[in-house]
This record gives sequence, C-alpha cells and structure tokens, in this order.
Amino acid sequence: MSARSWFRVGLQIVGAVTLILVASAALLYAVVVNGSSASRIERELVSPSGQYRAIQAATSTGAVGYCYRFVVLVPSSQSVEVPSYSKSKDHAVFVAQCNAQVEVEWLDDSHLKIVLNLVQGNDAHPVRMQREDSLSHVLVKYEVNTQ
Repeated sequence: MSARSWFRVGLQIVGAVTLILVASAALLYAVVVNGSSASRIERELVSPSGQYRAIQAATSTGAVGYCYRFVVLVPSSQSVEVPSYSKSKDHAVFVAQCNAQVEVEWLDDSHLKIVLNLVQGNDAHPVRMQREDSLSHVLVKYEVNTQ
C-alpha cells in the first residue's frame, strides 16, 4: 500500500471517530437536558358533584434528578393520561418537591383544600401554591403544617 492510500485510510478513521464522538455527545446532552421522565398518578379525587377531578401526581426526570409532586384540576369529562410535570406545570395549582407530604381533599364543588406537612429536616419547599385553577372555577385553600 502506498503512503497516499494509508493517508486516506487514516483520514477515514479520524472522520468516523469524530462522527461517533459528536453523535455520542449529542445523545448525552439530550438525556441530561431533557431526561426521561417517569410520571405516576398517586391519587385522583372527584369533586362532590362529580364535575371536577383533582389529580395528585409525581414525576421525576432522568439524569438531572428533579422530582416534583403536583396537583392538577381538570373537568371530569376530560380524559387524562398520566400527566407529566412538563406538560402540566402551567395548569398545576400546587407543585412541591417529591419529599413533600401532601394531602388533598374537596371541601365542596368549588373549594379544594391542600395540606402540606413539613417535617423538620425535610426541605420540601413548595414551588407553586396557586389560589385558583386556570379556569377560575375552583378556589384552593392551603394549609402548611410544621412538625
């Protein structure tokens, strides 16, 4: 093999390795930034008349490690899959870190009560505590207990 042929083979190898490194870096970036999220509905409460549902869910995101517990209010007629936090965060009336102890109960059809129990040494601060849902049909009352 001539020196020119070896040069071409070397150039092809360097190009292939560079392509593999760039593709790997892009994949790693996508996983770290977007992460894979796992969501689960923890509890679903129907309002006394059956008109609304309060869905308490938790979601965690892949490599970054964020975990949130949130409450979303939806009309009972609306079908709901397991909500992801990224899709629900604008409609969530309550958001806290996953280590928060949360209790949800309907007081009546237009009032929902959310209780956040803060345990000493647990830094589960609420991220959002909104007074009403996005459609302004349900008012939310909050109670924060420290133990």
